[in-house]
Amino acid sequence: NDWIPVFYETSDRLLDAYRRAGLHWFKIGEEAVLHLPSWSLEGGKIAKVRQFINKVRREAPDLNVREYARRSGSEPGIDDQLEDISSEWLARKKGGEMGFNLGVFQIEGLADKRTLIAQRADGRVEAFVTWLPYRAGRAVVLDAMRFREDAQPGIMDMLIAESAVLFKKEGLQAASLAMAPMANADDEAPVSPYDKGVRLIFEHFSNVYGYRTLFQYKKKFNPTWEPRYLVFPSPHQLLRIAYALVAVHYSRK
Repeated sequence: NDWIPVFYETSDRLLDAYRRAGLHWFKIGEEAVLHLPSWSLEGGKIAKVRQFINKVRREAPDLNVREYARRSGSEPGIDDQLEDISSEWLARKKGGEMGFNLGVFQIEGLADKRTLIAQRADGRVEAFVTWLPYRAGRAVVLDAMRFREDAQPGIMDMLIAESAVLFKKEGLQAASLAMAPMANADDEAPVSPYDKGVRLIFEHFSNVYGYRTLFQYKKKFNPTWEPRYLVFPSPHQLLRIAYALVAVHYSRK
């Protein structure tokens, strides 16, 4: 089919094997991973998250974070609120929902995910976050984050942190906050002149989804940063690969 084999967001674990196969690569970002057995909300490196959580609790004492286990049956009114929140959030982003390696919110898909919601005493859901299990359920990766426009500032910090605390109590190994595209990527020399063109494509994603701020946001949670790479056969194919990535990310629009 004249297809080009590409490894996207791969770790550095198999780079030697890729090299022996004659493949090339360059760094496209950093994945933020919370290694739960040793991760904690204590300490100076995560102080900003604690401050946000405390602020939310002071200003919205009726706000409660809990898991919405839709796999055991939906609750009246919750599904509709989650869909409304997601629609409002996407409208603010001024772009369609991206797929492929990014979370695509669908109510029917929640049965296979972990969903935590921030809900007021009157039943109003202010925000939610979904996590996709991997490693046979021993780890989760951040899938989708959605919040109302007038939601309490810091509410997503609370949802992510309390999710991590819950998963740690359950004995999970890791909670990934997913990749921050282009984070620290400028430290490496370009693979080829085409590399600049590829970076322009990723800048397009950044303009819509705010990738520039993702690194700093995820850094607050004191994660372990793990480099991620794009692995490909030839530098001369990079522009074709870049446009293919754009197409696959927006294929669900």
